[in-house]
Amino acid sequence: MIDLRRFLDQGLEPHDRIAVFAFDGALHLELSFTTDRPAAVEAATRAYARPPRPSIVLERRVEQLLEQISECAPARDYVRSKVDVDRACVTALVTPYVAEGAAEAR
Repeated sequence: MIDLRRFLDQGLEPHDRIAVFAFDGALHLELSFTTDRPAAVEAATRAYARPPRPSIVLERRVEQLLEQISECAPARDYVRSKVDVDRACVTALVTPYVAEGAAEAR
């Protein structure tokens, strides 16, 4: 936000027009094209404050969980096509995730 504020204050000429959009899984027009810098700062502040959609948060959380779980299976036996998984490692990663989901489902 600091870089954006600097850009709005110093990087634009007085006649330059700017619009502010936000994306939380859907595109939102926070401010139509304008030369009004204070309005642009206010719109950018609103855009940054917009919470992400739950589906985006869940998708990223699942990606992170899968990355972490892959670290629980460092060795692969290609002869027997078997992956050695550290079950305690997977359990330690998945248990908080399941608890998180259960709390959100209530």
